[in-house]
Amino acid sequence: MRPAHRTLAFLAGLPLFAATLQAQTRPSTLLDRAIKAAGGESRLKQYRGLEWSALGVVHIPNRDIVIRGWWKIQPPDSAVVATYDTTRGPATTRRLIVAGPRGWLQRDTAFAPLPDDLLTEEQHQYYLYSLLRLVPLKEKGVKLQSVFPDSAGHAGFTVERPGRLPVTMYFDSAGRVARLITRFALPGPVAGDVQDVRFYGSLESEGVRWFKAMEILRAGKPYFDMEIDSLVVKPTIHDSLLAGPVQSPRPAR
Repeated sequence: MRPAHRTLAFLAGLPLFAATLQAQTRPSTLLDRAIKAAGGESRLKQYRGLEWSALGVVHIPNRDIVIRGWWKIQPPDSAVVATYDTTRGPATTRRLIVAGPRGWLQRDTAFAPLPDDLLTEEQHQYYLYSLLRLVPLKEKGVKLQSVFPDSAGHAGFTVERPGRLPVTMYFDSAGRVARLITRFALPGPVAGDVQDVRFYGSLESEGVRWFKAMEILRAGKPYFDMEIDSLVVKPTIHDSLLAGPVQSPRPAR
């Protein structure tokens, strides 16, 4: 291609490039609209705890496990999740507990510390739930960076916070969070597979709107699905299990 033709081709591409840049909505605009769609800043700040019951499906190679469960969370630091395999019944219920830097699996009265890889991933998952509350995105130290719309045309931005993996959030035309793109968290400096989290529908409690259904893809393959039956939001959650195993008193000498 001769130089003049190269110049003409470059100039011809400028309008498309400019239109693409204009398609990036300012993060502050997206965030304000999303907060309004989720119930407003005052309600989101007031109700930091969420409790819901749900039916879920865990996808593992050659098998799907259907679970019933109850989620009690105050993201990003506190969660008590009780689930059981529906083919085995409620008697097999076990609880996953995350309390800040600590975590356990509990069955009956027995506690076992969460393995490091599982604890790291669960801590990241409840960080994602904190992003869905939106108001933490206005906190000091959070950086929002514009990104191009995804393949469905959803506008979005990337969230960066010290000590956390980057997360890209996309929003639908109504301002609701439609999708999160991040990676599975692993102990150490290297992150795991790409995690694509998609949200559908809406539930409401005390004026706070939350998703109805969630789908997680891992490296492009189904990993976990969940559909919420009922939702209750609270100013805070209380559960004695967050204290972990009760230490037996030492016998007096």
